[in-house]
Amino acid sequence: MRAKNSTLFNVKPTESCAKFVGYVRVSTSAQADLGDSIEAQRGAILEWARRSGAEIVEIYVDAGISGSKSRAKRPGYDQALGALESGLACGIVATSIDRLSRESAYNVAQTICELVDAGYRIVALDWPGGGVVDTSSPGARLQLDMLAAFASFFRAQVAEKTRLTLRSKAQRGEKVGHVPFGKVEVEGKLIDDVSEMKILKQILKARSAGQSLGAIADSLNQRGIKPRRATNWSKASVDYVIKSHS
Repeated sequence: MRAKNSTLFNVKPTESCAKFVGYVRVSTSAQADLGDSIEAQRGAILEWARRSGAEIVEIYVDAGISGSKSRAKRPGYDQALGALESGLACGIVATSIDRLSRESAYNVAQTICELVDAGYRIVALDWPGGGVVDTSSPGARLQLDMLAAFASFFRAQVAEKTRLTLRSKAQRGEKVGHVPFGKVEVEGKLIDDVSEMKILKQILKARSAGQSLGAIADSLNQRGIKPRRATNWSKASVDYVIKSHS
């Protein structure tokens, strides 16, 4: 469910580490009016550190930046992750999970999973259900698993919808990805390439007769028939052509 051996981070923290970076983000000026200002978030993080005995080595800030933006477009977040990567801290604290990432359940889960699977601790001061949630605890890990499960489900739904859309386009004769062997693109539509379709029918017939992929490739090469993007046919190229028309 969670990606293993994440390459997002390079330095692994020790379990006994009590050093954290804080992360503060405000998307709009309206949030400041609702008491969710930069200083309010900073104060909450420092108060948590005082009560828990943790050390906040630095608090990084992104002002006026959406949580849906990538790391590269959030300088404060980039600095916070950089502090983890360099070993300056072993965990990150924010007033809410959506300070770290926002927009969809998948984006939130992906961000959390990358951090946790890299060995870092996340503390959210406003986890759903109330109270402080530290992902080093079994209960918090369970909540993380549930979030990741829903995210995986949503991602699968998107993938299935994409697959059905591509299939529908292909059935209408529209181009989908690479132009398959046996077809040619004309004004955005796919039509039969007479010479390639003749070869394709021979390949499919030979395969249906039980010939191996290697035998088919050898036969095509011996007859001087060239594949579209290579010098000679191989088992892999024959298999690809067959599967693209299955």
